[in-house]
Amino acid sequence: SVLSPELLRIFSNQEIAMHAYVVVPLIAISIVLYGVQSIIVQILDLHKKMALGASIVGGASVANLSLNFLLIPFFGIFGAALATLFSYGVLFFLTLYFASKLFVFSFDYLSLVKITLASVGMSLVPFIVNPHGVLAVGAVSFVSLVLYGILLWILKVFSIREEEFFKKMLRIT
Repeated sequence: SVLSPELLRIFSNQEIAMHAYVVVPLIAISIVLYGVQSIIVQILDLHKKMALGASIVGGASVANLSLNFLLIPFFGIFGAALATLFSYGVLFFLTLYFASKLFVFSFDYLSLVKITLASVGMSLVPFIVNPHGVLAVGAVSFVSLVLYGILLWILKVFSIREEEFFKKMLRIT
């Protein structure tokens, strides 16, 4: 999201970049919600509750279409992004609610906080540097990715087993 104005300038034009970059964070959050939901919905599938899953998708789709009709005339592309975020949120939370009735699972909230902190730290690099051009965006993206890994390591997000895996990958003993 931090790089979206420059990426939109590179891959489209200045006019689109000026207006579209505000929707990128909303769409990015929507995609994350959808991605997590697509994992959680497997619980419904394993318990032969796909009709329930289809009903949830249908309800979220109706919410999305309705909100698009209401919001787009007033807010344009931002309204469409809000409708998408809301409907994916409905999809995620309803799927999570019904899946948690079928399967009890725990969630490591501390790790989520640590990952979020590392993400914020990583996002500071492009925010501070404000790169322009393909090479600068690529370099800043690489530095941000490396910083993200370092921050995850410093915050002790990885288990010992995961650290051993990374050491083997990097051939560090």
